[in-house]
Amino acid sequence: MLSRWNALEQVYVRDAGDDLQIWAEVPGFNAEDLQVSFEQNTLLIRGERKDATPEGYGVRRKERSALRFARAFTLPARVEPDKIEAKLQNGILELRLPKSAEERPRTISVKAA
Repeated sequence: MLSRWNALEQVYVRDAGDDLQIWAEVPGFNAEDLQVSFEQNTLLIRGERKDATPEGYGVRRKERSALRFARAFTLPARVEPDKIEAKLQNGILELRLPKSAEERPRTISVKAA
């Protein structure tokens, strides 16, 4: 069962010309807690944060509990699935999705008649 709470606090999608860039805030998640997949022009981000109470300790207050989430994004352009890059740093998941050649912007030279 997926959480009713949105674990992705904020998501930014940017078209940078040759690629799409996505930044997702995933506080409290490690790289091994996240799964990114791509299928049929849809990007899926899943995550699961487990309860990390050390053995032998009692919990008096908990502000981040265990949770699971999944979020799907239909992309506005076709991308090269084999070239997608993902990295996690300081609670920000950064994705770079290079557009396929036919989707990239082109400059067309104008010739004088």
